[in-house]
Amino acid sequence: MSKQQKQQPANRPIEIEINGEKYPYIETMGAMVGFKQETGLDAPVDMEDTVKYMYHVVKAVCRREKRPFDLSFEEFADGLDGEEYLRVTAALAAKTSGNAKEGDGKNA
Repeated sequence: MSKQQKQQPANRPIEIEINGEKYPYIETMGAMVGFKQETGLDAPVDMEDTVKYMYHVVKAVCRREKRPFDLSFEEFADGLDGEEYLRVTAALAAKTSGNAKEGDGKNA
C-alpha cells in the first residue's frame, strides 16, 4: 500500500514524515503566528505557502514538545515528497470535513 493510500483514523493525530522522521502535525497558534510573520498571510494561498505553513506547524509543535527540530525551510521542503504532501493535505481535508459534519445541527 502506498503512502497516499494509507489514511489515519480520524481520532488519531496526523503525522508528517520528513527524511524518514515522523513528526506530529498539530496546528497551533504559534504555527499560525510564525507563518503570518514570515509571509504576511493569514492562510496559505498556493502550494508553496502550504509547505511553508506545514513547516511552521512542525516547528511549533516540536518547540512546544521540546523536541529537537533544526531543519531549515529548504531542508524541510527537500525532505517532503509529493506523496507525503498529498497524504497530509488529504488527511487534513478529511479531518476538516469530519469536524464540519459533526457540527451539523448542533446549533439549530
